[in-house]
Amino acid sequence: MCEKMLKKTPEIAEICGAFIGDGWIESRKTSLYITGDITEDRPYYNEHLAKLFSKNICKIQPRELPYWSVYGLAFYKRKLIGELLELGFIPGKKNNRVRIPKWIINSKDKKILCSVLRGVFDTDGSFFCKKDYGKWRKEYRKLHHCQPRISIKVASKYLIKDIIILADKLGLEYTNPNPRKSKRSNELKTYIFEINSLRSIKNWFEKVVKPANEKHKTKYEIWKKFGFVPPFTSLDERKKILAGKINPYKYYAEVPKWSNGIGSRPK
Repeated sequence: MCEKMLKKTPEIAEICGAFIGDGWIESRKTSLYITGDITEDRPYYNEHLAKLFSKNICKIQPRELPYWSVYGLAFYKRKLIGELLELGFIPGKKNNRVRIPKWIINSKDKKILCSVLRGVFDTDGSFFCKKDYGKWRKEYRKLHHCQPRISIKVASKYLIKDIIILADKLGLEYTNPNPRKSKRSNELKTYIFEINSLRSIKNWFEKVVKPANEKHKTKYEIWKKFGFVPPFTSLDERKKILAGKINPYKYYAEVPKWSNGIGSRPK
Protein backbone atom coordinates (compact mmCIF):
# COMPACT_ATOMS: atom_id res chain seq x y z
CA MET A 1 0.00 0.00 0.00
CA CYS A 2 1.12 3.58 -0.68
CA GLU A 3 -0.04 5.90 2.08
CA LYS A 4 2.65 8.58 1.82
CA MET A 5 1.80 12.26 1.71
CA LEU A 6 4.28 13.77 -0.70
CA LYS A 7 6.46 16.59 0.58
CA LYS A 8 8.42 19.27 -1.23
CA THR A 9 11.92 17.82 -0.79
CA PRO A 10 15.10 17.70 -2.93
CA GLU A 11 14.35 14.06 -3.79
CA ILE A 12 10.83 14.86 -4.98
CA ALA A 13 12.33 17.77 -6.97
CA GLU A 14 14.73 15.33 -8.66
CA ILE A 15 11.87 12.98 -9.59
CA CYS A 16 10.01 16.02 -10.95
CA GLY A 17 13.08 16.84 -13.06
CA ALA A 18 13.22 13.29 -14.40
CA PHE A 19 9.53 13.54 -15.32
CA ILE A 20 10.14 16.87 -17.06
CA GLY A 21 13.01 15.32 -19.00
CA ASP A 22 11.51 12.04 -20.16
CA GLY A 23 8.16 11.34 -18.54
CA TRP A 24 4.47 11.72 -19.22
CA ILE A 25 1.09 11.25 -17.58
CA GLU A 26 -1.75 9.97 -19.74
CA SER A 27 -4.58 12.45 -20.19
CA ARG A 28 -6.92 10.28 -18.08
CA LYS A 29 -4.46 10.80 -15.20
CA THR A 30 -4.38 7.09 -14.36
CA SER A 31 -0.85 6.21 -15.43
CA LEU A 32 2.59 7.80 -15.26
CA TYR A 33 5.74 6.81 -17.16
CA ILE A 34 9.37 7.89 -16.96
CA THR A 35 11.50 6.04 -19.49
CA GLY A 36 14.84 6.05 -21.27
CA ASP A 37 17.08 4.09 -23.61
CA ILE A 38 16.62 0.36 -23.21
CA THR A 39 20.35 -0.27 -22.71
CA GLU A 40 22.20 2.98 -21.97
CA ASP A 41 19.76 4.18 -19.29
CA ARG A 42 19.03 0.81 -17.68
CA PRO A 43 21.57 1.18 -14.81
CA TYR A 44 20.24 4.66 -14.04
CA TYR A 45 16.70 3.38 -13.60
CA ASN A 46 17.77 0.24 -11.74
CA GLU A 47 20.29 1.78 -9.38
CA HIS A 48 19.04 5.32 -8.89
CA LEU A 49 15.65 6.55 -10.06
CA ALA A 50 13.62 3.45 -9.07
CA LYS A 51 15.17 3.57 -5.58
CA LEU A 52 14.42 7.29 -5.31
CA PHE A 53 10.83 6.72 -6.44
CA SER A 54 10.35 3.76 -4.07
CA LYS A 55 11.68 5.71 -1.10
CA ASN A 56 9.62 8.86 -1.66
CA ILE A 57 6.46 7.87 -3.53
CA CYS A 58 5.72 4.14 -3.80
CA LYS A 59 7.69 0.93 -4.25
CA ILE A 60 8.35 0.31 -7.93
CA GLN A 61 10.43 -1.96 -10.16
CA PRO A 62 11.76 -0.65 -13.48
CA ARG A 63 10.96 -2.75 -16.53
CA GLU A 64 11.04 -2.90 -20.30
CA LEU A 65 8.11 -1.39 -22.14
CA PRO A 66 8.31 -3.27 -25.49
CA TYR A 67 5.58 -1.24 -27.20
CA TRP A 68 7.82 1.85 -27.11
CA SER A 69 11.16 -0.05 -27.01
CA VAL A 70 12.18 1.78 -23.82
CA TYR A 71 13.11 0.96 -20.24
CA GLY A 72 11.94 2.71 -17.10
CA LEU A 73 9.13 3.25 -14.63
CA ALA A 74 5.42 2.61 -15.15
CA PHE A 75 3.12 3.75 -12.33
CA TYR A 76 -0.67 3.34 -12.01
CA LYS A 77 -1.68 4.79 -8.61
CA ARG A 78 -4.39 7.39 -9.34
CA LYS A 79 -4.31 8.99 -5.87
CA LEU A 80 -0.54 9.53 -5.87
CA ILE A 81 -0.62 10.73 -9.46
CA GLY A 82 -3.13 13.32 -8.24
CA GLU A 83 -0.66 14.43 -5.56
CA LEU A 84 2.10 14.69 -8.15
CA LEU A 85 -0.17 16.85 -10.30
CA GLU A 86 -0.59 19.18 -7.33
CA LEU A 87 3.20 19.42 -7.13
CA GLY A 88 3.46 20.64 -10.72
CA PHE A 89 3.48 17.50 -12.86
CA ILE A 90 1.26 17.93 -15.93
CA PRO A 91 -0.87 15.41 -17.86
CA GLY A 92 -1.10 14.92 -21.60
CA LYS A 93 1.27 16.31 -24.20
CA LYS A 94 3.86 18.49 -22.51
CA ASN A 95 6.62 19.18 -25.07
CA ASN A 96 5.89 22.88 -25.62
CA ARG A 97 4.24 23.72 -22.30
CA VAL A 98 6.17 21.91 -19.58
CA ARG A 99 8.02 24.01 -17.02
CA ILE A 100 9.67 23.71 -13.64
CA PRO A 101 7.10 24.13 -10.82
CA LYS A 102 7.10 27.47 -9.01
CA TRP A 103 7.78 25.89 -5.60
CA ILE A 104 11.12 24.73 -7.03
CA ILE A 105 11.94 27.93 -8.94
CA ASN A 106 11.21 30.06 -5.87
CA SER A 107 12.95 27.79 -3.39
CA LYS A 108 15.85 29.18 -1.36
CA ASP A 109 17.15 25.66 -0.82
CA LYS A 110 19.98 25.11 -3.32
CA LYS A 111 19.63 21.35 -2.88
CA ILE A 112 16.16 21.57 -4.43
CA LEU A 113 17.44 23.67 -7.36
CA CYS A 114 20.35 21.29 -8.00
CA SER A 115 18.14 18.22 -7.69
CA VAL A 116 15.61 19.24 -10.32
CA LEU A 117 18.44 20.03 -12.76
CA ARG A 118 19.95 16.61 -12.01
CA GLY A 119 16.65 14.94 -12.88
CA VAL A 120 16.26 16.87 -16.13
CA PHE A 121 19.87 16.32 -17.21
CA ASP A 122 20.01 12.63 -16.30
CA THR A 123 16.95 11.84 -18.42
CA ASP A 124 17.09 14.37 -21.26
CA GLY A 125 20.53 15.98 -21.28
CA SER A 126 23.83 15.00 -22.85
CA PHE A 127 27.57 15.34 -22.34
CA PHE A 128 29.79 15.02 -25.39
CA CYS A 129 32.98 16.33 -26.94
CA LYS A 130 33.36 18.08 -30.28
CA LYS A 131 36.42 18.24 -32.48
CA ASP A 132 38.40 21.48 -32.28
CA TYR A 133 39.79 22.83 -35.53
CA GLY A 134 41.75 25.65 -33.92
CA LYS A 135 45.40 26.30 -34.69
CA TRP A 136 46.79 25.53 -31.23
CA ARG A 137 48.17 21.95 -31.04
CA LYS A 138 46.64 21.30 -34.42
CA GLU A 139 47.51 17.59 -34.67
CA TYR A 140 46.06 16.81 -31.27
CA ARG A 141 42.88 18.85 -31.64
CA LYS A 142 41.90 17.73 -35.14
CA LEU A 143 42.35 14.07 -34.33
CA HIS A 144 40.26 13.79 -31.18
CA HIS A 145 36.93 14.99 -29.83
CA CYS A 146 38.28 17.16 -27.05
CA GLN A 147 35.92 20.13 -26.64
CA PRO A 148 33.45 19.20 -23.85
CA ARG A 149 29.83 20.30 -23.91
CA ILE A 150 26.88 19.95 -21.56
CA SER A 151 23.61 20.21 -23.47
CA ILE A 152 19.88 20.14 -22.71
CA LYS A 153 17.59 20.44 -25.74
CA VAL A 154 13.95 21.39 -25.11
CA ALA A 155 10.89 22.46 -27.09
CA SER A 156 9.26 24.53 -24.35
CA LYS A 157 10.19 28.20 -24.26
CA TYR A 158 8.93 28.24 -20.67
CA LEU A 159 11.22 25.41 -19.62
CA ILE A 160 14.31 26.99 -21.16
CA LYS A 161 13.58 30.21 -19.24
CA ASP A 162 13.21 28.22 -16.01
CA ILE A 163 16.50 26.37 -16.58
CA ILE A 164 18.24 29.70 -17.14
CA ILE A 165 16.80 31.08 -13.89
CA LEU A 166 18.19 28.09 -11.99
CA ALA A 167 21.57 28.31 -13.74
CA ASP A 168 21.83 31.99 -12.80
CA LYS A 169 20.94 31.27 -9.19
CA LEU A 170 23.60 28.55 -9.07
CA GLY A 171 26.30 30.66 -10.74
CA LEU A 172 26.68 28.52 -13.87
CA GLU A 173 27.93 30.00 -17.15
CA TYR A 174 26.07 29.02 -20.34
CA THR A 175 25.67 30.05 -23.97
CA ASN A 176 22.66 32.06 -25.15
CA PRO A 177 19.95 29.50 -26.02
CA ASN A 178 18.39 31.18 -29.06
CA PRO A 179 15.50 29.25 -30.65
CA ARG A 180 16.54 26.97 -33.48
CA LYS A 181 14.19 26.19 -36.33
CA SER A 182 13.58 22.55 -37.12
CA LYS A 183 14.47 21.21 -40.55
CA ARG A 184 10.95 19.79 -40.73
CA SER A 185 8.02 22.18 -41.05
CA ASN A 186 5.78 20.14 -38.72
CA GLU A 187 8.23 20.17 -35.80
CA LEU A 188 8.49 22.76 -33.03
CA LYS A 189 11.36 25.16 -32.54
CA THR A 190 13.92 23.93 -30.06
CA TYR A 191 16.08 25.65 -27.48
CA ILE A 192 19.48 24.33 -26.46
CA PHE A 193 20.89 25.13 -23.04
CA GLU A 194 24.63 24.55 -23.44
CA ILE A 195 27.66 24.89 -21.20
CA ASN A 196 31.14 24.97 -22.72
CA SER A 197 33.07 26.67 -19.91
CA LEU A 198 35.51 24.13 -18.43
CA ARG A 199 35.00 25.61 -14.96
CA SER A 200 31.21 25.36 -15.18
CA ILE A 201 31.38 21.84 -16.61
CA LYS A 202 33.54 20.76 -13.68
CA ASN A 203 31.19 22.50 -11.23
CA TRP A 204 28.17 20.88 -12.87
CA PHE A 205 29.55 17.35 -12.48
CA GLU A 206 31.45 17.63 -9.21
CA LYS A 207 29.84 20.34 -7.05
CA VAL A 208 26.45 21.57 -8.25
CA VAL A 209 24.29 19.09 -10.18
CA LYS A 210 26.31 15.88 -9.64
CA PRO A 211 24.59 13.72 -12.29
CA ALA A 212 23.61 10.18 -11.27
CA ASN A 213 23.29 8.64 -14.74
CA GLU A 214 26.32 6.48 -15.66
CA LYS A 215 25.70 7.36 -19.29
CA HIS A 216 26.89 10.90 -18.57
CA LYS A 217 29.35 10.16 -15.76
CA THR A 218 31.43 7.69 -17.79
CA LYS A 219 31.87 10.21 -20.61
CA TYR A 220 32.94 12.89 -18.15
CA GLU A 221 35.44 10.57 -16.44
CA ILE A 222 36.93 9.58 -19.80
CA TRP A 223 37.31 13.25 -20.74
CA LYS A 224 39.00 13.99 -17.41
CA LYS A 225 41.38 11.07 -17.79
CA PHE A 226 42.25 11.26 -21.49
CA GLY A 227 41.32 14.78 -22.58
CA PHE A 228 38.85 13.55 -25.20
CA VAL A 229 35.79 11.33 -25.58
CA PRO A 230 35.38 9.07 -28.65
CA PRO A 231 31.87 9.48 -30.11
CA PHE A 232 29.28 6.73 -30.55
CA THR A 233 30.57 4.50 -27.75
CA SER A 234 28.26 2.36 -25.63
CA LEU A 235 28.08 2.49 -21.86
CA ASP A 236 29.77 -0.92 -21.69
CA GLU A 237 32.61 0.28 -23.92
CA ARG A 238 33.13 3.39 -21.80
CA LYS A 239 33.31 1.32 -18.63
CA LYS A 240 35.95 -0.86 -20.27
CA ILE A 241 37.92 2.23 -21.33
CA LEU A 242 37.92 3.46 -17.73
CA ALA A 243 38.93 -0.01 -16.49
CA GLY A 244 41.86 -0.09 -18.92
CA LYS A 245 40.39 -2.93 -21.00
CA ILE A 246 39.91 -0.82 -24.14
CA ASN A 247 42.36 1.72 -25.55
CA PRO A 248 40.33 4.88 -26.44
CA TYR A 249 42.61 5.51 -29.43
CA LYS A 250 41.21 2.43 -31.19
CA TYR A 251 38.26 4.59 -32.27
CA TYR A 252 40.54 6.77 -34.41
CA ALA A 253 42.41 5.95 -37.60
CA GLU A 254 45.64 7.47 -36.27
CA VAL A 255 47.40 7.49 -32.92
CA PRO A 256 49.45 10.65 -32.20
CA LYS A 257 53.17 10.13 -31.69
CA TRP A 258 53.18 11.76 -28.27
CA SER A 259 50.60 9.32 -26.86
CA ASN A 260 52.60 6.08 -27.06
CA GLY A 261 49.16 4.49 -27.37
CA ILE A 262 48.62 4.99 -23.63
CA GLY A 263 46.09 7.74 -23.78
CA SER A 264 47.47 10.46 -21.52
CA ARG A 265 46.66 14.00 -22.60
CA PRO A 266 49.54 16.34 -23.55
CA LYS A 267 50.89 18.67 -20.86
